[in-house]
Amino acid sequence: MRQPRRGRPHPLGGAGSAAAKSDARDRGHDGLRGRPEGCADPAEQTSVGKAWLAALPSHRVDELYGRTELTPVTERTIADRQALARELESIRERGYATSHGESENGVGSTGVAVLDPAGEPHAAMSVALPLDR
Repeated sequence: MRQPRRGRPHPLGGAGSAAAKSDARDRGHDGLRGRPEGCADPAEQTSVGKAWLAALPSHRVDELYGRTELTPVTERTIADRQALARELESIRERGYATSHGESENGVGSTGVAVLDPAGEPHAAMSVALPLDR
């Protein structure tokens, strides 16, 4: 199982802990990438992670990332902090996040954050499908 990279922000628990996780209760994997249930990806590589990050104030995202360098895993992965900041601003304006092959070639997704009454992200969810469908 792929483990989260230490020190990377993840939407389900802060730097270095849980990540954007797959959850396929009936097959034990997500059916798209053949990865085990619970496999973790850095937040900036997934729609659910970007939705969560966009629900946070910009200064909080800066605190989470510190001096962390972004490591691309595909040619479409966001690879620099300025590009990530622009993407998060677009998500804030649009209200949802997308990923088009950013965490895995051929997989796209749309994600949203679920806010609590105080406007803080409480949960996030996404739907992912192969891009060739």
